[in-house]
Amino acid sequence: MSSKVAHLQGLTLVSPHGCRRQDLWLEGEYFRLPSQRSGLKLSLENTWAFPAFVNGHDHLHLNSMAGLPDPPGFTNAVDWAAWLQKEHDRRPSKISTHDPRRFHHGAWKNLLSGATSVAHHDPIPASIDPTHYLIDLIPIKWCHSLAFAGKYGPGLQESRQGLQPRQAWVIHAAEGTDEEAAHEVQQLQQLGFLDSRTVLVHGVGIRENQRSWVQQSGAKLVWCPSSNLKILNRSIDPAPYLQRESLCLGTDSRLSGSQDLISEMKAARELYPLDGASLLKLVTTHPRRIFFLDGHEAFRPESRADFLLIQAGDNPWDALLNLKRNDIAAVVKGGMPALADPTFASWFDYFGIATRLLWLDGKPKLIREDWLQDFPGWEWEPGLSLHHPETVDE
Repeated sequence: MSSKVAHLQGLTLVSPHGCRRQDLWLEGEYFRLPSQRSGLKLSLENTWAFPAFVNGHDHLHLNSMAGLPDPPGFTNAVDWAAWLQKEHDRRPSKISTHDPRRFHHGAWKNLLSGATSVAHHDPIPASIDPTHYLIDLIPIKWCHSLAFAGKYGPGLQESRQGLQPRQAWVIHAAEGTDEEAAHEVQQLQQLGFLDSRTVLVHGVGIRENQRSWVQQSGAKLVWCPSSNLKILNRSIDPAPYLQRESLCLGTDSRLSGSQDLISEMKAARELYPLDGASLLKLVTTHPRRIFFLDGHEAFRPESRADFLLIQAGDNPWDALLNLKRNDIAAVVKGGMPALADPTFASWFDYFGIATRLLWLDGKPKLIREDWLQDFPGWEWEPGLSLHHPETVDE
């Protein structure tokens, strides 16, 4: 299977730097140089090829726990966590948070929206093999937060043990609007934990005078606008971080965040005037740099072939800005289709991949049958069904 060549003809490749008409050659998990070897040829005129998205922040196992009432406004996420625990105690789930289906469901949420790489800010269950999984689990070191360090997950010092020179260390920080949240940045600086590997999640409470500490240290920030607004009724000004290319987008889990990364992109644009290229940076080039994802350069020979095919919109930027997850004609992970429109059936057949027809928000999609069997939990995803919907929202 790995030696087979696929030649995708007539594509328009889209990156934050612009667009170009170019064929793609795939072999194994990688983009390859143009080849004369025979193989599958797909004619893809009027098709945009985008780099696959990267979700900078999620708690995969918590996405199936959405449905709690909207919280009252808080000034600190610590208070939200206490409120959330009380609500959970009032409505205990019948399914354990340790059930692997919860984790798989979060992975499906991301894959269906074109996010093939995710920074999961929690332990990875022992039953999960990150090298053979639905999505790429970014290999981070993490501490939950200053408030919960050692109470949930590793302590501060422990969390940085074995941290590699090119590995991200992730922590919720300044997730609030009060002085306690603002003080967290100073604490991290005093501990010597602000450096080029540090990735702060949320950062709503970072004061203007503290921003220079973050930027001079080389630390980065993950922006989760939907979660910020739901918990704190406030988010960040992304402009200073955008200028330094030290910002990426994250969904958080559906407990507080949006439906998926596509929804999060729309939320970001509602708060700040982002054009298509800037938005694409926040879910592709920026997170790849922030999380040291070497070998994931879009469309470069010998880099990982993770990309999306979109056949919608009069131009690629309109397609991106108006994107719905069922507009994605194909999600390609490691050089092979993971899910795609039925018109791509020959692509699956060429690699000997059995598929199953499902309906995603009213549109038919072929999905790898082995993944549906090996990673249950997709059945919980709203809008994903084995059956043709009786009515389809246009």
